[in-house]
Amino acid sequence: MDPYDADEALGDACLVMYQRWEKIQAHPKPVVLARYILKCKIQDFRRARARRAVREEVFAHPPEIHYLQEMGEQDLLSRALEALREISPQQADCWEMHKVLGKEYSEIAEELDIIIGAAKTAASRGQAKLRTLLTLELETKDS
Repeated sequence: MDPYDADEALGDACLVMYQRWEKIQAHPKPVVLARYILKCKIQDFRRARARRAVREEVFAHPPEIHYLQEMGEQDLLSRALEALREISPQQADCWEMHKVLGKEYSEIAEELDIIIGAAKTAASRGQAKLRTLLTLELETKDS
């Protein structure tokens, strides 16, 4: 863990300790409880960072050329997908991974660290929101 990450994890732990200061002082071993809180916050920080790294890695690779050509022809879909990504990134990711990249829900769930049901729901809701956003895009384009 680099010094900046350690500083952030320590800051989170200090905030929790400050919020629970009376409970810590009332504990028979306050130093032990404070160290436990610090340990838990470091674990939380590392887990969150690992989830972000996996998610960033999934989208860090450039898309294939045929995908870019298809998306170039679908400017409305591209703008609607970007709007969905701002509203609900997980739904956009699940929809894109399932519909565009052709991944199974089990693969999506594993890559995004969610359950399979959540991947299915997010993809379905993402599709419904995309339809609405596309309709809005067409209405604004026509007017």
